[in-house]
Amino acid sequence: MRKAYSEYNNHKINLENKTRQFSILPQVCEYGYITGCVGLPIAERIFFQNKLEFCLRIACTKEKVTHVIGNEKYTNSFPHFLIKPPRESYRIKDITQRDIFYILYKPEMFEYFKKTGLIDNTLSWDIELTPAISHLINLLKEMMDRPMEFGIADRADLKCMQLLEELALFRKRSETPQLFETENINRIIAYFNLHYCDTFSLDELIEVNGFSRSSFFRNWAKYYTVSPAKYMMQLRIAEAKRLLSETDSSVEDIALMLKFSSATYFCAVFKNLCSCTPLQYRNQNRSMLK
Repeated sequence: MRKAYSEYNNHKINLENKTRQFSILPQVCEYGYITGCVGLPIAERIFFQNKLEFCLRIACTKEKVTHVIGNEKYTNSFPHFLIKPPRESYRIKDITQRDIFYILYKPEMFEYFKKTGLIDNTLSWDIELTPAISHLINLLKEMMDRPMEFGIADRADLKCMQLLEELALFRKRSETPQLFETENINRIIAYFNLHYCDTFSLDELIEVNGFSRSSFFRNWAKYYTVSPAKYMMQLRIAEAKRLLSETDSSVEDIALMLKFSSATYFCAVFKNLCSCTPLQYRNQNRSMLK
């Protein structure tokens, strides 16, 4: 991504000595956003500062950058994510101007993040500015303008951790192709959860989400022991249980609301799945609540 830079801007918030209300998450020392950041040409190696830095390089005057962290060489496009271990050696070929978003932690947090799995042997990878990642960056930018707001440090700790998780998950997802299949299955399940009473074409839904009929059922079987049709029927019966427990609607009305062809069919399905009739379920459930 090529970009013309007109000026240098550095906007940051320092949280190192901010009071926290809770001590649940790693405490951010500082985070910020720099536009027009000039990287120096490094013929010999230098060392990162004595902080753990997570750096999201968003845009640059060059399309790619080649750099060496410790003994590992990386070639990345923009945007990409870079983890800078405390005092680790670093080399880069030439000058670049770039926009970056960074988060700083105390150096001892490096071992903490390794234990959580957010840091492993890979210290730089290409990313996309997904809606989730962009949303978290924008929230953190907005928080920079409210440094004295109550609880600002706690919220920054939380949002920074969520951003780091999203960036790590992006890499794992891109390195594990089957996770894309999981995402597509999740979209189909979400559709089922919203439309379990509606009439729709399963074949069309499968096709829109990138599956053939056989690949869909093969992937579905990895997560569920019941068929999609039975899964949706279970959703309808779960809603029937709620209506029987929480409302005075008649069995006939509930069957109609849940789009069963008849109350008789509804009662038969309910008894098959719940081992009792709808009225027996209502009476049993309400007696337990008394």
